Amino acid sequence: MVSLVQLKNKYSFSIIGGGVIGCSVAYHLSKELGEEVVLLEKDFIASGSSGLSAGILSHQLWNEIDIELVKKSVEWIKKESEEEEGIVLNQDGLLKLVCTEEEIEPLKRNVNMQQSIGCDVRFLEPNDVEDITPEIAIKDVTGAAYCPDDSYVDPYQLCVHFAKAAEERGVRFLQRSEVKGIERKEDGVFQLRTARDTVESETVIICAGPWSKKVTKMLEFELPLKPYRTQAAITTPFMGEVKIPMVHDVSNSLYMKPETGGTILAGDGTESTESDPDNFKEKPGFDFMTSISEKMLRRLPRSENARLVRGWSGLCTATPDRRPLIGFHSGTEGLFLAVGFNALGVMRAPAIGEMVSDLICGRRTQDDIAEFDPNRFEKVEDFEITQGFTL
Repeated sequence: MVSLVQLKNKYSFSIIGGGVIGCSVAYHLSKELGEEVVLLEKDFIASGSSGLSAGILSHQLWNEIDIELVKKSVEWIKKESEEEEGIVLNQDGLLKLVCTEEEIEPLKRNVNMQQSIGCDVRFLEPNDVEDITPEIAIKDVTGAAYCPDDSYVDPYQLCVHFAKAAEERGVRFLQRSEVKGIERKEDGVFQLRTARDTVESETVIICAGPWSKKVTKMLEFELPLKPYRTQAAITTPFMGEVKIPMVHDVSNSLYMKPETGGTILAGDGTESTESDPDNFKEKPGFDFMTSISEKMLRRLPRSENARLVRGWSGLCTATPDRRPLIGFHSGTEGLFLAVGFNALGVMRAPAIGEMVSDLICGRRTQDDIAEFDPNRFEKVEDFEITQGFTL
């Protein structure tokens, strides 16, 4: 998708990062700005965290604003999948399990909140789980919740779908174009240097995921972000059809997602320490592979007939309050942030891209999404990493 012809090097908007958020922003901006937008990606589209995601789209989150973003995103993907080729929405439902008495009330509280804003979610007693699927072992389960509308999408397909449509409207994509330096000149224009190009723009939109901290350091300020490592693996095909929805075992840090060909993607393996995005273990650890296999066997007894054959690691990005940073940075005029999605980037991406476009084009104000204000932290302090997809 990199143009072989040097068209121009001055734009109104430059986007740093070709993951699902950057591509969604490019797509939504392209509707009215088209050729005024350029996207710079250090490698290839969806080659970082987005392409390694499980692609789960769940309404079973812990706050209303994120659930509304998921609802809007699912509606968009469903519409696109019906009208366009190259993107598929798999609506298999998601079963959430807890295994301690202490987790029952928070789960019920979340279900009540989700129902109050129109989500088809219901609380289940352990014995009711068998009505959803008899495959899941429930001996230690104390409570569950189920949403039949929860779904998943191939994150690579989603990124490419965004990028292709944006490029057709005039957005320029520069792949293999890592930003090596950023300077804001006296006239307020940003100059972005890569190994091959120098690009100028009036506004810079940072969507660089785990690399966002490294980008903002070029402008001499810190963000309250911590990249952290997650791990996943996929099984060999099961003997016979396994009829399960997606499963999220909160208490045991396990999720399972049925894949094509009778395999299952299993993961979590979330680490609580900060990782360097340019120097982290991309292969899963032996301890993780052993642990996830044992967890699967306890929760899905038929997994004894399958084995894990391939695993990988990816990075997510945490913020102190598990909410993203979206909006203009108060200390640098013309700099916009869309970062810190706490492992929930893919499931909110279509709606986030529209939100960013609306903010930039003046259709919304920061007050409309005060929860995501990137300037809400007075100073950058240390904080504990907490997963976004939990109770």
